Amino acid sequence: MATSQVFVDNCWFTKCSGTLPPICIDGRKATLFMNKCVVANNKNAGGILVDIDSKAYIRNCKLYNIGMNAIEVRYGSSLRAENNDIYHNKQSIMAWLDANEVTLVDNIIHDNHGEGILISGNREPALSIRLYINNPPHHTIQPPPASNYTKPSQTIAVLRKNQILRNGSFGVSADFQAKVHMEENEIANNGVSGCIIKGGVDACLINNIIHHNKLKGIEIGINYQGKELSVPVKMNNNEIGDNYSDQKNFVNFNVSSNRPGIHLFYEGIPSLYAIGNTYGFNLLKDLDISATATAEVPMISYDNQKVKNKKLSIFLGGIGDLRNIIETVHSLTMSLKCHSENYNVNLHFTINDFNLTMLTRDLVLLEMISRLPDPKPSFTNLE
Repeated sequence: MATSQVFVDNCWFTKCSGTLPPICIDGRKATLFMNKCVVANNKNAGGILVDIDSKAYIRNCKLYNIGMNAIEVRYGSSLRAENNDIYHNKQSIMAWLDANEVTLVDNIIHDNHGEGILISGNREPALSIRLYINNPPHHTIQPPPASNYTKPSQTIAVLRKNQILRNGSFGVSADFQAKVHMEENEIANNGVSGCIIKGGVDACLINNIIHHNKLKGIEIGINYQGKELSVPVKMNNNEIGDNYSDQKNFVNFNVSSNRPGIHLFYEGIPSLYAIGNTYGFNLLKDLDISATATAEVPMISYDNQKVKNKKLSIFLGGIGDLRNIIETVHSLTMSLKCHSENYNVNLHFTINDFNLTMLTRDLVLLEMISRLPDPKPSFTNLE
């Protein structure tokens, strides 16, 4: 169907049993428009294949009981899907092998056996490190393109106002340098994590609600081939929590993402992180130092200036690495420099972690830091 336009409205494709999807669009600049259709019960193949520089616009359709991907997009093709109900398939939507652009709006994607949405940008960054992971999952064998196609510079995916619920694996999985924008989606009750972002994906997550996923809300890090890759991620006003009915149980999760986040394990010890898998956070960000109680010690004086003594205690029940302590001490020191009064702040940290190796390493690092010479007098003391 090269350079063709096909309109399909209010049709049912429910008795197909071949090895190919019942709906295939394949050809340079061919375009498919589907509205109010049903594609179902094909146990041996996918549902809709958008292939070789094609475009598909799928609205108000139902896709269910499909043995492979309900919708597959590849080789320079693009998809826009709106207000569809996609469920009980092996996998819902898969964009890979140089797919161009995928836009998903107001869809309900639920109860699929694998991922709800899988986006693979088909680009591996040059700087990557192989990690040895036992039995990483494998996906469909990559079929060669039937003809030449326009290779996009980057696979782009836009996910907006979708409900991605109760899928057997990840709700959303993005890999291999795709560019993903997710806004106002609900991602819940999925069998692994709500969202996994890996393999150098450029991701932006805004105003999403992510809850009740079995493993984690959001994972950032290792891809399916076991490679540790930098992941630039920006997150604003996402709500991550346990109980959807009680908004107070949510955490507003914001990440300023000019810095990459890396999720890196030590080989053979998956619960021991080499570095933290989230950014350092200033634990005293909202502290008004002038409103805290003054320590019961005499005021001291430096260079004929009176200095008020303050003592602050912080408990970290699962410290991980030292990123939060370092960020807190640094930020407090910087803020005191700009303060109109002089303070001598004694920070007392009580730290704990279920991983004794992690805790031991932190104590060794703190001991090393305590032995470093102080480059200049400081009004901040650390215990």
